[in-house]
Amino acid sequence: MSFRSLAVDTISEEQQVLINHMQSLSVVNPSQSHDPSIFNQAATQVRALLTKGNVQDALSRALEVANQLLIQPITQGQQGGGSEELVEKIALLINDVLSSFNREQGLPAVIKNLRDDEQILLLKFIYYGLARPAKFNCPVMLNWHEKTVQVAGVGGIVRVLSDRRSF
Repeated sequence: MSFRSLAVDTISEEQQVLINHMQSLSVVNPSQSHDPSIFNQAATQVRALLTKGNVQDALSRALEVANQLLIQPITQGQQGGGSEELVEKIALLINDVLSSFNREQGLPAVIKNLRDDEQILLLKFIYYGLARPAKFNCPVMLNWHEKTVQVAGVGGIVRVLSDRRSF
């Protein structure tokens, strides 16, 4: 068969079945990614953990919901990761968690307990907060930035700046 006689624009029935099957595997429920009840429930859990004094779990839960609502939809091919309002709500929740931690010497231990992707997501929210000083506590953000870079290394900054999946 000559390559010149191949019709590259046509899709056979077998190829169409395969394409449909692959698309059905990657379908995500779009209503789940923008459901406000998911955020509200997570925010309640985070605040409950903060009142108990469990900052480590509160930070992990806040970053988990940020990943669920903002990063995963982008990774799975959905349009955008959420509205600006949702991003700001999550950023304010993370700011509350960061502001409630008052033991500076314990910051590296808390950050080390986070997974690598959570550390990078934390840096993204720190930069988000630093870009909006009127709404966020910048001295706290700078302190967390310093400790996060100590733990994650300068590569964390590079990963944040080069990541195309911004929210």
